[in-house]
Amino acid sequence: MRLKAALDSDEEIDFSVPLATHWPECRSSESEWNELKRWVDALRERFSSLDHHVIPNCWYKHNSHVEVLCALRDHERSSYSDSAPATAPTDWFRALRDMEQLLRTWTKESPCGSVHDEVTVLKTDEKSFTAWVETTASAF
Repeated sequence: MRLKAALDSDEEIDFSVPLATHWPECRSSESEWNELKRWVDALRERFSSLDHHVIPNCWYKHNSHVEVLCALRDHERSSYSDSAPATAPTDWFRALRDMEQLLRTWTKESPCGSVHDEVTVLKTDEKSFTAWVETTASAF
């Protein structure tokens, strides 16, 4: 319906699809880190199942978690772009389901998994995140 309405109007249609982020090429960018953090925090607020057993509070210190979360963010952006088919959001939810299981396994197996607080925290710790990005992102 969006496309038909746009075609019937004088609006210019943007058929571009968001590009995928290749994290190894941009992980030294503080703005990329901050954008990803905002998205992860919003995702954790939206889906209560993505607690610290799935996305640990120190997710940004685990490259495997970072790359999966970045890919999920890109998938969601693409799935809700103006040119995405109506079925794309369902594909995104399938990807989220699959990646949730992967993240849960990785978190369970991570060496820091045994020291996480049992309290579910939906926001990334600002001080720790900022210190990590400032000291680590520039090293890449």
